[in-house]
Amino acid sequence: MKRIVSVVQIGKAPPHGTKVVDFPPQVAFGYDGSYEPTSRGLDCPTTQMKREYRETVLKSHNDYRSTVAMGTAQMLGGSYAKRAKNMYKLIYDCDLERQSQEWANRCKYGHSPDDLRNAGENIWATYASYPLTIDQQSMLGATKYWWNELMKYGIIDQSYKYSNAMFSIGHWTQMAWGNTTRVGCGVADCPGMLGTYTTYVVCQYRAPGNYRGRQIYDFGDGCSRDSDCTLFSGSKCEAQTGLCLTP
Repeated sequence: MKRIVSVVQIGKAPPHGTKVVDFPPQVAFGYDGSYEPTSRGLDCPTTQMKREYRETVLKSHNDYRSTVAMGTAQMLGGSYAKRAKNMYKLIYDCDLERQSQEWANRCKYGHSPDDLRNAGENIWATYASYPLTIDQQSMLGATKYWWNELMKYGIIDQSYKYSNAMFSIGHWTQMAWGNTTRVGCGVADCPGMLGTYTTYVVCQYRAPGNYRGRQIYDFGDGCSRDSDCTLFSGSKCEAQTGLCLTP
């Protein structure tokens, strides 16, 4: 049974009659580690994702990740998630966008096959009885909905190790995954996918998150100096956000 709830979008009131589909999160089973990034930056060849969409979705991810590093990520009941150290600022990846866009264009309800993407994945769909406009609010609606799982459900296991108990916050855990450094997204207009007008957003991540038994991120303070960033040699610290920068 799919849960259907009202959409809440950043920056404007949700259109009357608009709904969002509650997809289950993706769970990682394996990652061969062979991926070598070949494209980074916001000038990707895909035409459906405009540059302003890329800027918006990347900034939204990093703004949210910064709240974990700075200790301001609010949970259910008004408490805050444990602070993270070695939390990296995501880079936009055109290869991940290409894969995400290819899957979004299929307008298929569900996750793409894991062996075809070698990446983590979050998906989101909103639908209405009238035509929808794809814009920056589509990207913000997706990231806000995924991140708000933390506020809606909180974290039960204080070890922060991913398990079946965290399934309800699995989109949030992928967004906050400490070893993830890259994201790329796609968006498509999918009339009829859910029997009506639908906007479909897909984001993929490398390294993927949601490995059972692994901690979401390392506990500690967000970075204040370059030496706090140890995942990659030559990393820098963006002290105002508490996020590390890949070299």
